[in-house]
Amino acid sequence: MSGPVSASAAVSRLPVCVCLDAGYTPASLLALALAAAMLPLRLVVTSGEFGGGVRARLVQDLLHRCGRTGVVVVPGADTGDGRDRWLADGSTPAGFPLPSMSAVGPLRDTVATVLREQERAVWLALGPLTGLAALHRQAPELTRRLDITVTGGGPADRLRHPRLVPDNPRLDPAAATTVWTDPDLTVQVVTSNITDTVLTVTAGSPLYRMLAAPEAPPWAQPIAAGYRRWFAEELPGDPAAAVLALTAAAGLPFTTFGTVAVTVDTDARMRTDPAGIPLRLSTGVDRQAFGDWVTAAVTHLLATGMYYQPSLLTTSRTSRRW
Repeated sequence: MSGPVSASAAVSRLPVCVCLDAGYTPASLLALALAAAMLPLRLVVTSGEFGGGVRARLVQDLLHRCGRTGVVVVPGADTGDGRDRWLADGSTPAGFPLPSMSAVGPLRDTVATVLREQERAVWLALGPLTGLAALHRQAPELTRRLDITVTGGGPADRLRHPRLVPDNPRLDPAAATTVWTDPDLTVQVVTSNITDTVLTVTAGSPLYRMLAAPEAPPWAQPIAAGYRRWFAEELPGDPAAAVLALTAAAGLPFTTFGTVAVTVDTDARMRTDPAGIPLRLSTGVDRQAFGDWVTAAVTHLLATGMYYQPSLLTTSRTSRRW
């Protein structure tokens, strides 16, 4: 059965792996920067790759700007359509090297190395689940030791557009179905009906204005550039879905979860079904507390500098002082 992710385990003691299709929604890069600041981040895996690891190159540059040069970056598989979800041309300095690793063999070896630190590790999936599903096929003895938080999806009757499959599962439905339905995996899903309602960053948002300010430090610059391109080429706002998933994986108290019986179709369409499998899904969110925390955390990092600050995890619902 998919079980709950322990907040006490996820908060600060366990090593963390992040998987994302960096270079599309700007909230993913913001979530990665926050993870670099407050969690024992060990590994980042990209999905939807193209050009020999262009997304991984963007990730590695951001991590270098955050001072986290020891984090391993593994480019995921080239899917053939990765450029369709890419808005980051020019974001990485010319000449910045591509990571030399590639999935899945090196990914398996790297996850095995991460798991030597502790019995379990946190896996935060902010994009398609391609890499995680491939790892599970090759090394289920490793994926069974992961506390997995996934963003995107949810029962169709709870979604804003019930006829559409949300982006992350839609991009690799077979992988999503594998991860959601395997009883040996420990999974919680931050569902789209919840993420669609949280803090939305626009060109007028204080959060964006801080990141885009002329005096903003180097780590903020690719994030601000991502928002600018998103506003110009996609939509006037971007919900902070990836950041909400990060806080859930880290055990912060903004999202509530419950076990729901669901059926998952082959296209990753999820339906509530009393006879289905039990899956831990988000059921609510404290939008105000989450929005306040994100703004305060970014303000704090801009003011004090980007370095490892696990104290960002100790804030309560009412206190924003670190």
